[in-house]
Amino acid sequence: MFIEAKLLVNELQSKILRETAMQFNSACNVIAVFAFKSGSADKVKLQKLVYQEIKEQFDLSSQLIIKAISKVSEVYKKDRSVCPNFADDDYILYDWKILSFKGLEEVSLMTIRGRIKIKFTVIQHNVDMLSVDYVKNASSLKRSGRTNEILLILSDEHFYLNINK
Repeated sequence: MFIEAKLLVNELQSKILRETAMQFNSACNVIAVFAFKSGSADKVKLQKLVYQEIKEQFDLSSQLIIKAISKVSEVYKKDRSVCPNFADDDYILYDWKILSFKGLEEVSLMTIRGRIKIKFTVIQHNVDMLSVDYVKNASSLKRSGRTNEILLILSDEHFYLNINK
């Protein structure tokens, strides 16, 4: 079950999110080549193989690099016969370390330009699921090590968060 929220971005925020998606998915493509050549979908092995190169080549935070490795690992596990390929506007994988709610109307996201705060609205059928308690508990999920993943998706020129609940 997930909650879907539409981000209410301005022109600058849209540009930053698009640039972040492009860098994130370009990094995923580099990681995918390493995974395919090594035949490994193991996140720890991939991190040892590619982390430093990705850090030097892209403007991604450490945690966004870790999430890119995780994304490639999950996709490559499903079909090891082909090297995964990610479009520039493919989703970005977030977790509670690089995303936080600021109440029920704003979210803070890590991007290639640091954190940005963006207003959002919950898609109507999900309104009851995103409660004050859930937002408050998000920080305890982060501290407990639970890794609820959140997808930032671009669809029809709009950005959405799919929040795993």
